[in-house]
Amino acid sequence: MFGAAACFSACAVGSTTTDAELDADAGTDDGSVSDRAPPRDAGEGTDSSEPVDSAAPDTASADSGTPPSDTGVDSPPVESGACTTPFAGAIVTYDLSAESGSEASATAKSSAPGVSAGALTRSVGLAAVAGSGSINSSGWLLVESPLLYYTLKVTAPAGCTLSLASLALDLKASSSGPTFGDVATSVDAFATHRGTFGASTSPTVALTGINATGLVEIRVYGYGASSSAGTFRIQNTVTLAGSLH
Repeated sequence: MFGAAACFSACAVGSTTTDAELDADAGTDDGSVSDRAPPRDAGEGTDSSEPVDSAAPDTASADSGTPPSDTGVDSPPVESGACTTPFAGAIVTYDLSAESGSEASATAKSSAPGVSAGALTRSVGLAAVAGSGSINSSGWLLVESPLLYYTLKVTAPAGCTLSLASLALDLKASSSGPTFGDVATSVDAFATHRGTFGASTSPTVALTGINATGLVEIRVYGYGASSSAGTFRIQNTVTLAGSLH
């Protein structure tokens, strides 16, 4: 998809927010049995002087070789490798409402049990630009570049598979910034770009069919800029949804 300028006309571009920066183009039970008498040694003699207690025969002396039965009910064992933190919903969320736009990165606001979430940040090919309530950048090109993107990383808990469902974004571009954007993941080395959308929209990009047992990186690309001074921001909130199983 890189360099796919031909798809520009297929995506709607909408912008309803004014921003001085936009126009300026500046950003168990253990199973044991107690009290069991040891088996009688067959070589031992019988002492007839000992009184015989007919009321309480010594049944413990007979060892049939069969272990006593355990009538307790144990929980079934946990299958090795099974996910102990199954979950479905928002895997990671980011809140950019208090950010300056030029911050180097924004930490995750919340994450699903056991999930490790990295910060939302920009690639080294982009320049930070101020823009209230966002992470904002300039340096975008007319054609899509594999070096220009926003990125976030998530890691599933040990024994779990992370299945992605969607990525909800709120985006804004300046007049000379990117016209379009799309999303790719490290599951296929960023080969498949999904959900081409306008650069000033609030898309929810479907990520179905993406499953991983370790770290996954998600990148948001922008392209179609008429000037490298043009800006493209992710603002307000970001939500990555899916399940652990």
